Amino acid sequence: MIYKGREIAHQNLGEQIMSGVVAALIDVAKVERPPFREGKRVGLVLAPKQAMAEKGAEKLKAAAAPASPTGPAGPGVPAQPKPAAPAIPVAAQPKA
Repeated sequence: MIYKGREIAHQNLGEQIMSGVVAALIDVAKVERPPFREGKRVGLVLAPKQAMAEKGAEKLKAAAAPASPTGPAGPGVPAQPKPAAPAIPVAAQPKA
């Protein structure tokens, strides 16, 4: 967050916004570094919680896995049958 102009006089409002962000993300992220000030800037470092990071890794592994034998759409979706070759009419068949 960057304060501009007279906003620097109301830093407490910025701190309330930061704590609101942390509260909203408490289920999916943890505070890696609490709010810190660098001049007119206030920063906050969040990291995903372990369970969320593992779910993300599982999704990546699933996306990299080869297509299932049940079909290209995924498990539980049957593969579409290949169309049969067109039959040659009897009159058009070559004589042997």
